[in-house]
Amino acid sequence: MSDGDVPGLVRANEAGPVLASLSGGSACWLTRRCPGRPEERQNEDALLILETPDGAVLAVADGAGGQPGSERAAEVALQAVANVIGGQEGTLRERILAGVEAANRAVRELRVGAGATLALVQVEAGHLR
Repeated sequence: MSDGDVPGLVRANEAGPVLASLSGGSACWLTRRCPGRPEERQNEDALLILETPDGAVLAVADGAGGQPGSERAAEVALQAVANVIGGQEGTLRERILAGVEAANRAVRELRVGAGATLALVQVEAGHLR
């Protein structure tokens, strides 16, 4: 996996509110640091808005609070999801599940003890799953 830019990937420290137009509507995300945390700590969230021919995937990954490399883990997880969803055959649901597995492998391959939570929403035929 390259470190190149992934279309639709937004790093939380670069983002104010994010508004994306999708064929079926729009998505808006806003992310902030955890209340009560020192301001010098970085926000370790990353967002993904990925439209495909058969729907869209909205995802957020949150680096594991202050662990070494956790901001990178969130980005790597979403890069892996985007690569699999955009580059494999199968239903959107099958590609999402394969993307989650790829994200897990990619974060583990960092080998720095980092982790990230990952939440995804499938948008297909006007329904969220």
